[in-house]
Amino acid sequence: VAMASLGQTANGFDKELVFAAVPVASTAGAIAISGPVSATAFTAATQSTFAGGAITVMPSTTGSGQLLINAGGALSAGNLFAANAINLRSAVSIQAGSVLSQNGTATFAAPTISTGAVQSASGISVSGQTVTTGNLGASAGSIDATGTQTITTGSVLSQNGTATFVSPTINLGAVQAAGGVSISGQTVTTGSLATNGGSVRAIGTQ
Repeated sequence: VAMASLGQTANGFDKELVFAAVPVASTAGAIAISGPVSATAFTAATQSTFAGGAITVMPSTTGSGQLLINAGGALSAGNLFAANAINLRSAVSIQAGSVLSQNGTATFAAPTISTGAVQSASGISVSGQTVTTGNLGASAGSIDATGTQTITTGSVLSQNGTATFVSPTINLGAVQAAGGVSISGQTVTTGSLATNGGSVRAIGTQ
């Protein structure tokens, strides 16, 4: 995004207009950010790798408060915080520290996913081959995880939604979901299972 295209000059330049602008299409070049990032919106797209540290996103009148990263290669980041939605996608792998979406959803999609604890106001969606996370918590929405090989998590708490896990091998900590718990796999290992108003359904085929 050029300053001139936003009607700006070097004197009195408003950086918030850059953060809020639609990013250019992803290119083959890798993205590497050596230090922490603080912004009102964050979007990164590359056909190669993304490597970053901690990222904090708070909204403004021009910034969405969303954190979006799409990488064709491996995606690695430190602790992530966004006031609104967090969406991480990679064609190879996702590795991140703790992830907190204060008012939105947290979405992850990659063959290999490894994160710390994930907290979200409006739900968590995880899809991959091998999924490993810390504790999962959603205050309003549901928690859904699908793995074509293995899912391993810490404790799981969905305060107002459901918790659903589907994978050949599933290893979970304690699971509590107000709307019900559904676990389906070949080999299933969990901690305690609890629901306030729904049902608990656990299926292991081996």
